[in-house]
Amino acid sequence: RSRGLGDVYKRQLVPLPEVEEHFRAALDVRRLSNEIALFWNLEAEVALLYSKTNILQVPYDLLKAHHTPYLQTLRHAYDGTRHLDAPITFVSERQLLAATKTSKILVLPACRYLPEPVFAALDHYLRQGGTLVLLPAGPQADEYARPQDYLARWGLHIRATHLPTVEGRGPTQQGYDQSLSHDIHTGPGHLQTSTHADPTFFSNSTVSTHGLFEEIEAGSADVVAANTHPLLLRQPIGDGSLYYFCGTPTLGTYRHFMDTLMDRSNIYRPLHLKAPDGSRLPDVEARLVHTQYYD
Repeated sequence: RSRGLGDVYKRQLVPLPEVEEHFRAALDVRRLSNEIALFWNLEAEVALLYSKTNILQVPYDLLKAHHTPYLQTLRHAYDGTRHLDAPITFVSERQLLAATKTSKILVLPACRYLPEPVFAALDHYLRQGGTLVLLPAGPQADEYARPQDYLARWGLHIRATHLPTVEGRGPTQQGYDQSLSHDIHTGPGHLQTSTHADPTFFSNSTVSTHGLFEEIEAGSADVVAANTHPLLLRQPIGDGSLYYFCGTPTLGTYRHFMDTLMDRSNIYRPLHLKAPDGSRLPDVEARLVHTQYYD
């Protein structure tokens, strides 16, 4: 028995330089605890809607999938926003109804299903001067999947929807809760690239989308980017603005758009971290906190 334990201990040996690194990190955390705690005081002015309705309402053929369109788009929106030098947060449907959290920019990632009171809260948020960013699919049904005219109330009409094809399913795996699930492999969907875009939003760059794509009748909305179809629309509603991506934007397009929109919305970002050539660093999160004596 002692030999067996000795073998386990040998396998768990940690090199001394690594031990020193951990100790130094622990000492820095103790020494700089007050400074580290200050980062919690930074106000998040950009929020993503965490929708329990869209977590529960899943298409039948995706019931056992690891990821759903809502969860994939939520992750996509989070990854595209967190590297833009400002804190972001999540707001739930309950918080939206109670108006316990307000933000300058609110992102709806593929929230196809919304209860009527939640849509009414979003409409109120817009008319009071908020900025709403919709990633497809936009709200089209209530929590029971009954069709609703949500988009029509905002002056938008979907003429056709192009869905990515399912190319295959991965092997079934058993989760920690004994549930069974598998990966769903889909094609690239409807690939679109803009032939013209608003230069104040996309200077020297194009708008690219993939995956699901919606052909939308723009009506009175401003077309921010398009090819043969609108790719990005802006619809003024009350004192606010609704931005609607007709296709799922690529990470680069979404990040560029949000960077510009955050500037236009006066999001507090005293630090702009960029590469020497002026481009963004897509894998670096940076925050700056200001105190009375130093930054």
